[in-house]
Amino acid sequence: MTSAPRIAGRRRGGFTLVELLVAAALCVVIMTVLAVSFRSGMDTLSQMKTVGDLTDKLRAAEVVLQNDLAAYHLEDETGLPVRVSDRTVNRKWDGTNRGWTGAQQKKGFFRVSQGSPPKAVPGASYPVGVPPYPAGLSTGGPTDGYLWEGWLASEGLHYMRANDHRLSFTVRLSGLSDKDAFTVTAPTAVSTDANLRNGLAPADSLSSNWAEVAYFMDRPTSLPATVGGVPLFTLMRRQRVIAQTTPANASTALAPGSVDLSITNTPTAGTLNTPLSITNLANRVPLTRLTGADEGEDVLLSNVVSFQVQVLKNDDVEFTDVPNLTWDSATQPAALTRIRGVQIRLRVYDVRNAVTRQMTIQQDL
Repeated sequence: MTSAPRIAGRRRGGFTLVELLVAAALCVVIMTVLAVSFRSGMDTLSQMKTVGDLTDKLRAAEVVLQNDLAAYHLEDETGLPVRVSDRTVNRKWDGTNRGWTGAQQKKGFFRVSQGSPPKAVPGASYPVGVPPYPAGLSTGGPTDGYLWEGWLASEGLHYMRANDHRLSFTVRLSGLSDKDAFTVTAPTAVSTDANLRNGLAPADSLSSNWAEVAYFMDRPTSLPATVGGVPLFTLMRRQRVIAQTTPANASTALAPGSVDLSITNTPTAGTLNTPLSITNLANRVPLTRLTGADEGEDVLLSNVVSFQVQVLKNDDVEFTDVPNLTWDSATQPAALTRIRGVQIRLRVYDVRNAVTRQMTIQQDL
């Protein structure tokens, strides 16, 4: 009797528990590395997008500023446009030279002002021999309007933080077409005045080649004093149209609330300003934001850290602070200072990514 042959049992291959644990640990490590890399990549992408967005906003503001600054701002008694840098604007009238004061019927104005002299942030060390700010800057704080934050040697410039600098001026366009004129909806007392229509605007509008424009910083009371320790402001641009010619009925008073029209305060309150009457500081636009139904219409740029305005005066080669904090072409400038150009440094801040971006704008006048 023969027995069936025995078949040797086969051992089935597999992973041990230790091998499984090691593989799982490796998977966790790899996933962690991938997650960190993905997060880092997303953060980098977000930072790049933020920088791009801030740059786009600054460029948009730059276009508006340069268009306003590049225009004519003044006009002489003959109706010819005059540049702010023209030497006649800064020459005393002595009866022999063509001047800009005294008997001259100057029109329009250009005004640049700084609310306070610069101070140094607490603990800042000023490098000796670095222009143009003096080494004896008094110590300031976050609430000061003009602060020196430090010297950036790699770029060769001072970092400043300014929130009390202001620019205001008249803009004189050609007025030859609707595209080269300022047109706004006007009250009946204005729109029916043939002297103010200039043949360009519809029946309910005022068309003029003159307007007053003001740039200033403001902060809504609803916002906190600082965001992440950074004081943030809104850069405002206020524009009001000036009557190109004297109204036929100069005594016609306009109702309050004409936010798009330049209205006099003196000597007769409530009438339309002209390029001549706007030289009076009391008749110019108040540097406050619009409220009520018009709120937000004058916002040019939000989340602004600094709006610094400096001037190129006389025969200087560097832009410096405004002499005596204010220069106004409508009054005899102090020490006959001649303003040849302006420099604006705008710095904005992104709250989410804590990123700042700065742009420098220079314009001959």
